[in-house]
Amino acid sequence: AGYTVITPTDTESLTDITHREKPDLAILGVDNIEERPDQPGLQTLYLITSDNPLAGELCLENGAMGYLLKPVDPHHLLPTIETALECADELRRRQINEDRLADAILSNREISLAIGIFMERFQTVEQEAFETLRSYARSERRKLVEVAREVIQVTEGRNALVNRISRAGNTNNKNQP
Repeated sequence: AGYTVITPTDTESLTDITHREKPDLAILGVDNIEERPDQPGLQTLYLITSDNPLAGELCLENGAMGYLLKPVDPHHLLPTIETALECADELRRRQINEDRLADAILSNREISLAIGIFMERFQTVEQEAFETLRSYARSERRKLVEVAREVIQVTEGRNALVNRISRAGNTNNKNQP
């Protein structure tokens, strides 16, 4: 069917192969559920025997894309593999979108925090603080989120220094008669 198939000889070589080759799908015997390689994004199909009615549930509980009953009917093998690969692609796309959304949310939080810091420091309104930070980022040919992170970092550093000085001053004042 045009797929490249790699057959490991044992669990150790399975783990090595999955880390080196990054396969799209692993087809494992049900006895390998506990020995599944720890590789994020590795999708699995399991081959199970019909004499264990809970095996299918166990496979799905362990994150399998599906399972096939032994002996495998060749007519079921290819459609099951194709369905699993399509589902795996969809999961990957969703993960990428989720990661992008999380980055965007974090960036927006950092920008909002930097705007708040700027507003407090210079007693300005939100829109003016935003425009000033954006204008600065453009003039420096940097992303606004990079400037925001720098503002936050500098502010946190300054606050940490002020807190250390304050604690030192309080300690010295307590020792004064």
